[in-house]
Amino acid sequence: MSKEILSIKNLNINSVSNKKRNQILKNINFYLFKNEILGIVGESGSGKTTLARYLLGIIDKDNMETSVDEYFIDDIKIDPLFKNIKKLRGAFINMIMQNPVLSLNPTMTIQEHFKIVLSDVSGIKIKEKQDYLIEKLLKSVAMPNYKDVLKKYPMELSVGMNQRINIALSVVNKPKILILDEPTSSVDEENKEKILNIINSFVKNNKMSAILITHDILSAVKVCHRVLVMRKGSIVDNFYSSQINFNNKYTAELYNGALLKRKKVKFNKKNDILIEMNKIYKNFGNIKVLNNFSMFLKRGETLGIVGPSGSGKTTISKLILGIYKPAHGYINIKKTIKIEIIFQNANLSLNHNQKIFRLLNEENYINKKKEYSRSLIFNFLKDFNLQINILEKYITELSEGQKQIIAIIRSLLNKPDVIILDEPTSSLDSINQKKILDLLIKIKKKYNLTYILISHNQRVIDYMCDRCICL
Repeated sequence: MSKEILSIKNLNINSVSNKKRNQILKNINFYLFKNEILGIVGESGSGKTTLARYLLGIIDKDNMETSVDEYFIDDIKIDPLFKNIKKLRGAFINMIMQNPVLSLNPTMTIQEHFKIVLSDVSGIKIKEKQDYLIEKLLKSVAMPNYKDVLKKYPMELSVGMNQRINIALSVVNKPKILILDEPTSSVDEENKEKILNIINSFVKNNKMSAILITHDILSAVKVCHRVLVMRKGSIVDNFYSSQINFNNKYTAELYNGALLKRKKVKFNKKNDILIEMNKIYKNFGNIKVLNNFSMFLKRGETLGIVGPSGSGKTTISKLILGIYKPAHGYINIKKTIKIEIIFQNANLSLNHNQKIFRLLNEENYINKKKEYSRSLIFNFLKDFNLQINILEKYITELSEGQKQIIAIIRSLLNKPDVIILDEPTSSLDSINQKKILDLLIKIKKKYNLTYILISHNQRVIDYMCDRCICL
């Protein structure tokens, strides 16, 4: 392997709040070679994103204490206050953030995003040159119909398209090091494959180095030369992707959890049809989302709906909930049933300013009803192996897995018959993903539930579902 382009020796980071000190990163030592893709894998809360933000010098300096023996980028020693990294950021080292939609300005077209970066960051003012470079960048990320895409706003594009836009914007200045924070966590399997291939091509064709931060060890093994495994702020394993070290118990647990293999238990399904959709058509403007779509849901089953971003999976759930109305066709829902939905991102669906107990009673507060009894809530916490003291915490104090469990408990308190699970584990690492899926299987049987599971992950669908609809 060629020369090191980045190296860290003995990095420690503590968070400090209310006179409490919590160690986030412990004795971190690693290096990145030129023209290498390095994977950093670990479960939620392991410190992956904190490490990435430190590398760019964008950590919260007011609430974090840092110490490091050495930090070098291309033979330049980075000072502890990051004064000299500002000249390198963007031009030499750049980062793609986790959420592609939130990374873009919703009030600007895609073309305006590119023109600002080219004009203000790269100093390219000539329109013809800008147009040439924009076309070249969008073709390099295999963007279909790129001329039409330029006129659109981020909200008009799929998640996969927004992620390709982010990748293209991040390489305008041809950085030597590109850090990618969970670039495929919110995209379907088809787009994940395409984005990983794009990353691989960029590194090879532009003589770049990349750090791929992900909770998906299968993606890391597929695209990276080497993989670091993090747990509770420390690097616990380091291996070449061609030689996975199953001697490390935690690495094996991550890998096997990602494979999602289990012996299915068939549930007894009655012929009681709870939901039926017949010959549904749904358009958004000139865009056809559902075309002559039909389905039915029987009591007691888990029905999977799988498909790429933009295929209409979430539209189906919103039609069932009455948020959207079909253009044609009809929907029959049994009058006596209650339907709940658990959204993809617990961070966005739960109020950060409320303690957990208040969050679980949110609907009661809105409708001026009595609170749920604490004994009822305690029983659900017990089902999910959570401690009672979690009720006095805020959502920001919880791990990603715990946040998703709180979202699940909130839906169960309404005693639903049907729960729509919209990508319930897409933002979780393989260990927490498997835990959540196993808990969902357990409570389905205990509370006689029926599920509609929406996912872009075929392994999750195969693990959970009795039947599957492919869009």
